[in-house]
Amino acid sequence: MAAKKKNHTVTRGYLTGWKAAGPEGRNGLWYFDLEKGEVAFSSSLNAPFAISKYLYSPKNIDGIRDDRFENWISESESDLCSFVRNYSSAKPVRSNPKVVLNAINSAICMGYRSEYTVKTLEAELLKQNPDIDIGILKLTVLNDLYETAHERMRFFRDGTILVLRGISSPLLTNDQPFWDMTPQDEAHPIGMFTLSPNCLMLLSPNHKQPDCGFKVVFRPARECSELVDFARLAAMRMARKWVVCSSEREARDVAAYLTEERIAEAASTDRLRPMPYTEARTLFPI
Repeated sequence: MAAKKKNHTVTRGYLTGWKAAGPEGRNGLWYFDLEKGEVAFSSSLNAPFAISKYLYSPKNIDGIRDDRFENWISESESDLCSFVRNYSSAKPVRSNPKVVLNAINSAICMGYRSEYTVKTLEAELLKQNPDIDIGILKLTVLNDLYETAHERMRFFRDGTILVLRGISSPLLTNDQPFWDMTPQDEAHPIGMFTLSPNCLMLLSPNHKQPDCGFKVVFRPARECSELVDFARLAAMRMARKWVVCSSEREARDVAAYLTEERIAEAASTDRLRPMPYTEARTLFPI
């Protein structure tokens, strides 16, 4: 079977939550392209702007395209989409624990596998080892991201999952939509993931449950307005390639905020955060 050429860096089924009417009334996705500095409309809900060719399907040591990273991602994507629908609906329907766990894993993973992250890590590794084989470099980076994602999944998936509903001013999402805010305060770790324009998920691993599992708690967004405002700002400041919006007007507001100076200032804060790995996990033999 041929390798999957078009790899979605953000799950397309998740992005359809921002579906909006565009020119001539056709449904699609409005977004701001940071690299071009332009507001754009994708007439396809397939979200072609979120596709990177062969990003997750590198050539293995035998020179053959290898889909195992892409396949690993796809294992939990349908559960994420189900979770988003269930918890963002007018009357929330609780998903079973297995679906919730898979959805959390899928959401967290999207914070560490963006095209920007992959390219940044490749450049850093090449700088450290200029003689490294390019094929080995790509396999090494994906192995590292696979291990990093599992470490952060393990960190975030126990504790309290707070779902804020009924957000009146639509939220945004971007090319790396899970935001790990732990570096801001190690004593109070928090992860943020916009489920839909009117629904925000917060992961609080320090709020442990008696059985060491997780608990989903619903709260009206008006009770946590500062967190909602912070998430709206984070969607813009954490973006490195694009920001998806619910309308053309919102996309133009994002464009007005994300000046070249603000984009550069936000990117200057990026740091490669060392992870305290406790378990070696690899996908690709090297």
